[in-house]
Amino acid sequence: MKIFSDSKTKNKILVFVLLVIIFFLAFFVRTYFSYNTIFSDGFVKYNDDGPYHMRFLENLLLGGHFPSLFYFDPFVNFPHGAYSGLAPLYDYFLAFIIWLISFGKPTSEIVNKVAPFYPAVLGSLIPVVIYFIAKALWNDQKISLVAAFFIAISPPILYKSLLGANDHHVAEVLLSSLALMFLFYALKSSKKGTSVKNKKLWFFILMTGFFMGLYLLTWTGAILFFFIIFLFLSIFYLKEFISKKTCNWILSVGTIIFLIPFLMVFPFLGRPNLNLGIYNINHVIAFFLALIGFLILWIFGNIIKKKSLNRWHIITFLAVFSLALLLALKLFSPSLFEKIIILANGLNNNGLVSANFKNSVGEMRPLQYGGAIINFSSLLFFFLFGFFIIFYIFLKEKKPEHLLLIIWSVVTFLITGIIPFFGQTRFNIYLAVNIALLAGFIVVKGFEFGFKAFYISFQLDEKSYPFKKYFFAGSIFILFNLVFFLIFPFPFNAGLAWPNSLPNIVLEPLKISKNPVVFKSDWYSLLKWLKEKTPDPGISFYDLYTEPEINNKTGKVNDYIYPQNAYGVLANWDFGHAIVYYAHRSVIANPFQLGIGKKENGKVTEPGSAIFFTEIDEDKAIGYLDQLKARYVITDDKFSQLGHFNSAVKWIGEDMNAYLNQPEDSLTRYDNSMLIRLHFLDGSETLIEKKVNNKKLDLIVKALRHFRILYESGSTVSVFPYKNVIKEIKAAKVFEYVKGAKIKGSAPSGIDVTISTEVVTNQGRKFIYENKATAKDGIFEFVVPYSTGIQENSDVSASNYTIKIGNYTKSIKVSEEDILQGKTIQL
Repeated sequence: MKIFSDSKTKNKILVFVLLVIIFFLAFFVRTYFSYNTIFSDGFVKYNDDGPYHMRFLENLLLGGHFPSLFYFDPFVNFPHGAYSGLAPLYDYFLAFIIWLISFGKPTSEIVNKVAPFYPAVLGSLIPVVIYFIAKALWNDQKISLVAAFFIAISPPILYKSLLGANDHHVAEVLLSSLALMFLFYALKSSKKGTSVKNKKLWFFILMTGFFMGLYLLTWTGAILFFFIIFLFLSIFYLKEFISKKTCNWILSVGTIIFLIPFLMVFPFLGRPNLNLGIYNINHVIAFFLALIGFLILWIFGNIIKKKSLNRWHIITFLAVFSLALLLALKLFSPSLFEKIIILANGLNNNGLVSANFKNSVGEMRPLQYGGAIINFSSLLFFFLFGFFIIFYIFLKEKKPEHLLLIIWSVVTFLITGIIPFFGQTRFNIYLAVNIALLAGFIVVKGFEFGFKAFYISFQLDEKSYPFKKYFFAGSIFILFNLVFFLIFPFPFNAGLAWPNSLPNIVLEPLKISKNPVVFKSDWYSLLKWLKEKTPDPGISFYDLYTEPEINNKTGKVNDYIYPQNAYGVLANWDFGHAIVYYAHRSVIANPFQLGIGKKENGKVTEPGSAIFFTEIDEDKAIGYLDQLKARYVITDDKFSQLGHFNSAVKWIGEDMNAYLNQPEDSLTRYDNSMLIRLHFLDGSETLIEKKVNNKKLDLIVKALRHFRILYESGSTVSVFPYKNVIKEIKAAKVFEYVKGAKIKGSAPSGIDVTISTEVVTNQGRKFIYENKATAKDGIFEFVVPYSTGIQENSDVSASNYTIKIGNYTKSIKVSEEDILQGKTIQL
């Protein structure tokens, strides 16, 4: 049935126009509403992993070495450096486009004008691909257009392809969908023969392999879709083999689809070696297992045919062989067996050190039913219903296209964690494609069936067809449900203010497009300050860096050789990429799970962000900073909240209850942690009033001696009351780790001595930095972090120190040299 016209030409033109409209609709919702947010405050605002992709892109284009790209980056995992964790194609393709646009002379201005639109264009192309997949499946233009519309406004895809969302996830969906599109068309072409004479078939197969290669060069975890294809081809082969049909061509198809991507990633394989490269031994194992799998199918198939055995025996042979192979690996090659298990479990834990930590990372938690409803609204129900309809149709018609769609849908459904024992929320972008396809199918076919039944019910003779009224009622029921679920919760929300009165299918995409996730403005200002005010670390941001060699004894990459004046910045790992890109400073911790730190059996085996911020002993904390060669520490209100602090605690394998339990007459570990003492208390000694067992206690948080505030952001996010003090808590702060000046003096033993200075921050906020000590053997000693006057490279100032001994007071000055060199001032 053609839509709108009997003329094929007019019909094609109309479909083309509608598809173009869907493309521009997709582009509009991805760019228009978020434009003023992304381009604001003098920045192009990127978030999540976007800043590191931009760092990669700018190094490619602005370093004068295009098309060469760096593999090792000294700006991350300081003071060691690390090989880049990014697959190259996503940024490389954008770099090539910008290089062409700029006629080989790219500038930062051109980069910032073009790059933010890149994910929006890729996301807008996905509906076009989905249109052709639906057309290959059902050859129905209405289903294809509806499916394209559904994916154009799909919240998970939209979220990952908004203006400025410069991460590779949207390219994952586009390229994996393109690869499967060609495979669907190959399956349709196979009905005209599977010999080499069917050039269309083998062209589509080559294109499948090529786009799978591009997909793998965009995301190293593309093994996921190789598994889907392997599973489909194996089941398809077994079905055809048992039915005594020609099937060896299927194994040839699999070999081609797997060999082409392997050859495409081969130049990147094992850099620096097969254990550490972004394309490593896990990829080799995956390809090897797949090719061995195809070979085993061929061998068993030939044996059964030659021996004239029952063809169902091939399944028994495969099961026994697989179990025997795993057992042999377990006994004779446990390391290889472990790698296979890690590879199989990669979708669930993403290689994290702790399963507990997985649940504290938003995109790695299982999606669950509630999350699926938020993501997909009523389309989820259409998807489920459509899946069972397609499964029924497959059982009747046995079409390979339907088998591929079923396997594809089952795998993507499971890996999202809707059934919460397995999977991650981040894979909702893959499930969105299957939901759009099957929802489009069920909506169009549902309306067609409903309207047809409705029309027929009027044509029936009630005497001849006594069930006429039931036929009519059934058609009304079908049409009502389709409309009801599509526009839900309308009309029940009709009284709400616009846009909350819209159906969820439109409201959720609108909310996402109007509220792009970016860092708070405070962070961009802070990073600008960090770049302009802190010393140059002596590492060029645009170099091709020397790659360290592998240590033959440890098997690990040797540390990068940094300049003498290089230093690291320690912060919540969520902001690691932003610090590198916007501030051009080396970071210790970042979202690639580097520099966070480790504990084993309660002992620190690797210092890092989580280790430092959860520490309660300042001497141990500065020991970690010395090991990490850190000079600046950034704190933020997000990290200091219990939920995010709990993430750090989980990472190091500890229990949050141990940090929150209130010991008798003392502080909790949370109150006394380095993070709280810095961000909430400014490093000053503070009296906290606590209620323990119905008793009010005045508990003292000791002053920090080696940290001074240099910068704080403008926004006050909360106000925390302490006894006799109200402290404004800013969104983010920068502290400098200093040796501190030693101030020594004489006083009667046992007498309390207080030293204090008034600090005025760059925001004009005033607080008293205070420390107390008790004279021992007639001597008292302080270590203080502030020089008097304006702090170096900062707008923060501190008054002369006041030392109070009983009724005696003395004012003293402390120079910047005293603070930085740790000099002693004898009173």
